[in-house]
Amino acid sequence: MQLTKQYSVDMLTQHSVSVGAQTYLAQDEQLLPVGDLHRTAFINSPLGRKSLENSDFDKTIKTAILTVWGKYPTLEDEPEEEDALEEEDGA
Repeated sequence: MQLTKQYSVDMLTQHSVSVGAQTYLAQDEQLLPVGDLHRTAFINSPLGRKSLENSDFDKTIKTAILTVWGKYPTLEDEPEEEDALEEEDGA
């Protein structure tokens, strides 16, 4: 028996993406889901891009998302998000 994690990229647009992660137990050539599907959403803003880069997702997934998003963010961060990030960074 072995645990494996599979990811799915859903609703990928120029402005946002949703990434799902599901853990499976491999047993007798079958994959049995373990626990709930965990979904994380990112927006194409400076903070959203930073959150994506800091995520544990595979580099292949990050590269695919950033390829669709392009070189620059399409959305601006909300002022509350910027303040929260500064507090987390200790600024």
